[in-house]
Amino acid sequence: MKLRSRIAFVLGVLALVGCARSRSIIKRDDEAGFGGYRAIGVPAFVDPRGDGQKIADAINRDLAALTYNPVDGKVVAKILAQHKPSKDFGYSLEALELIRNQTSADAVIIGRMSPNWDAAFIMMFETNMGEQVLKGIIRPPGRKKAFKNPDEIALAVVKAITR
Repeated sequence: MKLRSRIAFVLGVLALVGCARSRSIIKRDDEAGFGGYRAIGVPAFVDPRGDGQKIADAINRDLAALTYNPVDGKVVAKILAQHKPSKDFGYSLEALELIRNQTSADAVIIGRMSPNWDAAFIMMFETNMGEQVLKGIIRPPGRKKAFKNPDEIALAVVKAITR
């Protein structure tokens, strides 16, 4: 009996440790040299609640606090609206080159919120060669079921992309 209770205890502790971990999933290109992206463009997130611009503004504010150089997301959004992504290749090299030339952005973060704000979906493209250097699903920290506000989303996104 003692062995079973010890095994149950260990499994319980492992389950708690597993729950404490972030539920976010981030995939990054390890060869991309992420630290070289200092100027980052963040257009308004696609958000069914209509807070996409507030989310982008909060991300830009948090990036600036970490000595990144946010670029004008409205210029980025205008260029992206004129150059729709392809199903197979994402945004064209032409669109990303225009962004780089007009804003000096090294990278662009594109984001979308789930309808109930339980996840933010992000992709990051570098503007020189057009490579997707990061993609992920950002979930609220801890046991929260949904993000409360744009500031909480921004903090989670910036934390995910800068680690």
